[in-house]
Amino acid sequence: MIIKLIPRYALAALIAGIGVIHLFNALASWLITQFDGAYCRLTEFFDVGIEGNILTVYSTLQRGLAAMVSALIAVVIARPKGRDSSYWYGLAIAFLFLSFDEGATIHETVGHDTELWFENLVTGYLYFIWIIPCGIVVMWFAAAYFPFPQRLPKRTTIGLVASGAIFVGGAIGVESISAAVYEAAF
Repeated sequence: MIIKLIPRYALAALIAGIGVIHLFNALASWLITQFDGAYCRLTEFFDVGIEGNILTVYSTLQRGLAAMVSALIAVVIARPKGRDSSYWYGLAIAFLFLSFDEGATIHETVGHDTELWFENLVTGYLYFIWIIPCGIVVMWFAAAYFPFPQRLPKRTTIGLVASGAIFVGGAIGVESISAAVYEAAF
């Protein structure tokens, strides 16, 4: 069986999906401001700042898809050479965990438990304290995977490293900025 995935078409589909999400989020925000919150329940389905809505389902499915593609790559390369298949299996497991985390908000539970230990740190950029233990896991993961991208083709390496940096920058970087804004507002 041959499965052909053309990267530019996959990228275009993902960008289109993100565009639709942000269009619905903008529409939801506009409805809230124009109608004085009258449609707030309806708009919560499309608010990028809220967990447990349609956008969470989209994100969960995307991470699940990344897990399946990583596992498929691991299976395919394990047959002839097998050298880096364990890295691809590791990525599949990481994406599967991230998918479960998005759907079940595991990081929120980690944050709550961390807050109990370090309640004095829960302020400003660290108001959402889960970024500390998750940041440590990300650094460990990056160190463990450091040799892997060096053996991949250049375009694959650039794509993999860039996508990881964008994801971590969004998850931890934007979340820490949001934390400071959230704390100042409430």
